[in-house]
Amino acid sequence: MPGAFRLKSCAAQFNFLHIAFLNLGSPPVLFSFPEQKMRATFIFTVFILLALQYIPAQENSFVFSHLKENDGLSDNIINCFLKDSRGILWIGTYNGLNRFDGSNFFVYKKRKGTNSMINEVVHSLCEDKKGNIWGATSNGIFCFQPGIEKFNNYTIKSKVSDGSSYNILCDKQGDIWATSGYIVFKFNGRENRFDEIFKLANTEEWTYNFQIRKNGFQSDPSGKGLWMCSRSGIFYYNIVNKSLLSFRNQPSDSLFSNRSVGALSISPFGNMWFFNNNQKELISFDPFTKKILQRINISTQVPNADGATIFEDKNHRLWFCSWTYDLLVIDQQNGNTIQSLKHRPEDNRTIAGQFFWAGFQDDDGTIWLGTVSGISKCNPDATIYK
Repeated sequence: MPGAFRLKSCAAQFNFLHIAFLNLGSPPVLFSFPEQKMRATFIFTVFILLALQYIPAQENSFVFSHLKENDGLSDNIINCFLKDSRGILWIGTYNGLNRFDGSNFFVYKKRKGTNSMINEVVHSLCEDKKGNIWGATSNGIFCFQPGIEKFNNYTIKSKVSDGSSYNILCDKQGDIWATSGYIVFKFNGRENRFDEIFKLANTEEWTYNFQIRKNGFQSDPSGKGLWMCSRSGIFYYNIVNKSLLSFRNQPSDSLFSNRSVGALSISPFGNMWFFNNNQKELISFDPFTKKILQRINISTQVPNADGATIFEDKNHRLWFCSWTYDLLVIDQQNGNTIQSLKHRPEDNRTIAGQFFWAGFQDDDGTIWLGTVSGISKCNPDATIYK
């Protein structure tokens, strides 16, 4: 066993150094006293370094608390978070929309013959300038008016879309955008419907590679564009001149290379992140200059990872989740040191599940992670590490 081998190897080296220390008591005539002292110091230093080498890396140093179905959540599989302008937290799950006031959950589900949401699998949420909550679901889009508790529902089916939507956002101009497959739609307020605006794939291309990934749709910070990621790379749509940048018309630009990417997110510091599934690296870029700023390769730690979620907190920690159930925290302020998160059923202070779709940071520094087994919360800067 590898562990047994490491212990045996470590013990063997310790025994070797122990013998060396014993021999220092009767050194050969060749060594003078200062040389003996230097030799002893050297062996002692090596002894300490070897000892440190075999101290296991710290794992699960973050202490979590949890919110689950037993606490009032409609479902333990969490898809998304939205903290609205009123300070209310909205949570999209695989079985309903949840409103959390800090103490209690209020659940909204699809009901027959009543005013209710179009579908209960809520993948993405956003708030418009009027305070309405929009949700992308597995069978269309809803707009919820909190003031009067009313749902308005919309279908977005087209010849090449089944009506499911994994992403929705409200830009700085107040426009509502949503994705379905490889198509981007925009809400038409006058006609009260969603209109197809553009497609990522040409008709002759294999459309699977151009589907816009879940967690793969973001508004440009300028409010003038949209960013998307797919299995064919990063795409940028300029809303003003209605142009689309991609590997097709930017063949020499490394940002738009034709490769499988996912986990697109906006940093609190203005840059953006995505995961390069081919090279297993987190890539940061400036959305204004469209230039790559940083690459963090994690192929050694997770050689088979496909990125699902990236979330950067206010202390430059990157929280990463992959489709292969790898959970990592990368501390950029400490030389990009990497720590793995592990769910351990016997320890309820560990993360609730081995996968998360969503993350956000509250005003007090608390990290919220929406896992497949409930919500896990921790405050790394206020919690005493285990």
